[in-house]
Amino acid sequence: MKKVLISLFLGFVFLTCFSQVPSELIKSYDASLKALSSSSQLDDKLWQGFRIREYPIIIYETKGRNALALNFNPPPSNFTKIENTLISYGKILGSEPLYQGVRPYENRLASFIDSKELNSFPSAKIVESAFKVFEAYRGFNDKGVFNKGVYPDLNVENNVYSRCENECLIKAVSSEVGEIKPLLSAFLSFREKRQLLLPKEISEVENSRELIDGLASFAGYFSLNDEEKKSYLSETISRLQRYNRGGEKAEERFRDTGFAIIYLLYRMKFDFRGALEKSSRDSILPVLKFYTEGVSKETSSFINIDAIRSEETAKVKEIEEQRNNLLSSIQNADGVVIVVKIDEIVEKTKTKFNWSNRYEPDGIIYLTPSKMIFTKYFKLSGTPFFNFASSRPIVVELKNSVTVGFKKDEIPFITLDGKGIELAKDSPPVTGKVEAKGAHWEMTIEKATLIWDYTKRTLTVEPIYQVN
Repeated sequence: MKKVLISLFLGFVFLTCFSQVPSELIKSYDASLKALSSSSQLDDKLWQGFRIREYPIIIYETKGRNALALNFNPPPSNFTKIENTLISYGKILGSEPLYQGVRPYENRLASFIDSKELNSFPSAKIVESAFKVFEAYRGFNDKGVFNKGVYPDLNVENNVYSRCENECLIKAVSSEVGEIKPLLSAFLSFREKRQLLLPKEISEVENSRELIDGLASFAGYFSLNDEEKKSYLSETISRLQRYNRGGEKAEERFRDTGFAIIYLLYRMKFDFRGALEKSSRDSILPVLKFYTEGVSKETSSFINIDAIRSEETAKVKEIEEQRNNLLSSIQNADGVVIVVKIDEIVEKTKTKFNWSNRYEPDGIIYLTPSKMIFTKYFKLSGTPFFNFASSRPIVVELKNSVTVGFKKDEIPFITLDGKGIELAKDSPPVTGKVEAKGAHWEMTIEKATLIWDYTKRTLTVEPIYQVN
């Protein structure tokens, strides 16, 4: 009877805790409990001074801004503690930005995680995030992230040598201990050749992300049980096999290359922690160079670099042709090309209207850091004056213009002050309220001048805001 009562009591406590957590975060709550329970195998064993229960974490969902706060004592001001846990729940205030990474919150340095990122190995991801707070306190030299559109993902030689680096790590992970050091030496040789082709600032960010993200990833791996570790390792190898093929996720691979290097050093029983503590803590490469000093670099004969170069040359050419064709289909459409100037209007009204910009992050093709094609969804609005929404491909030049193109059979319906306009050969510039709808696109501007260029089939839209 006593055992039955205890089971009923524990079940009641479990259900009570879950009833307090917003439904969108129940899986995150479960993962949080698992991450915090790994303290016995993590604390001071992974790294002297690291204790999982000491580093604050915020896990949030973007729609309702509901969140869990881990390791805050006391909980954040608008959060409620869940009994017998180190977890509280509440809402993130609208004044707080929702983005991932390490930043101050409630006078504490905390790691923010979007709950949507807690898919594969969620508890490990939470441990990983806690370790990044530890790294910040420990003085790891974070060089930041790549600015969007800057990384040379379609540089053939960069992808060739990157794939060679990946192959060295993949082979080393599955090799006997005696074969690992030469493979790490070969990896380092490819890395040194490749980074000679890159600007110093890009190489520095690569090395920084490899150390900080890779080491944090290893912390997450370290917290798992043996079966989970096998799966984690398998998924990492699978990603390394795909990276850089035609530039695929070329700038994202350094978390996994860093993890693989740390994993291999750990497997070789090398004191990478001590070596890193004595370093500038901005790259794992000096430690790797010291570890492989004097080892032959001629261990890469299993890699057919000529075949990889031929494959990358063809793939990059194909991708560039696809991008150029897509760009031309927008900017040189045979029906009408609409160019909306946004440079002056956003600057003039940024304190007048609540400007917002929404888009699908995985639907962006960067042509340059300031020029991109949105292939899925893009919305720019300055309520109530300006609204532009499109789920068809468009070209955006930051702080300059938005361009959308239509074929002859899909020319949109455009009105000025409620009356349809005619795009004739001699149509003069006109000004008024603009409303337009077309295939997967709409736009409303309270006041704008329309300038029609018949020879180029281009309608330029210049919004006008008069300061009161």
